[in-house]
Amino acid sequence: MKKEFVVIGLGRFGGSIVRSLAEQGMEVMAIDMDEDKVNEFSSTASHAVVADSTDESVLKSLGIRNFDHVIVAIGDNIQSSILTTIMLKEIGVKKITVKAQNDYHEKVLRKIGANQVVILKGIWGGGSPIILFRIMYSITWNCRMSIPSLSLLPMRS
Repeated sequence: MKKEFVVIGLGRFGGSIVRSLAEQGMEVMAIDMDEDKVNEFSSTASHAVVADSTDESVLKSLGIRNFDHVIVAIGDNIQSSILTTIMLKEIGVKKITVKAQNDYHEKVLRKIGANQVVILKGIWGGGSPIILFRIMYSITWNCRMSIPSLSLLPMRS
């Protein structure tokens, strides 16, 4: 059975996650408030939606709680990232991974229930394939057994 993912935020990080999951044959709903970004991923993702992730009624109407894993990849808006994570927890999403901007943001996300927090800390500028591999391995390790085993630095826990 295919795993179903939601990626909220379609910047460089979120867009890379959508592409990688889609390439692995996963079902992916891509969400962003920017219609141009959503249009860019409409042919890659299973579903691409223009939506405000801080609106609980919108998240419920999209059936977000029925997905296996939600990745919050909201860019520079820490408040939206935190509010979205709270909404996801409150509507019953079981697995939430969130991109944090800094150590304080990470602490807040962990306290409100994010299952996994990723901090890119200046390494994303070049779109490092090693970092993306580590993140994707962590997200999909239980979905595919064919991911190669590489000796990489462990992710923060």
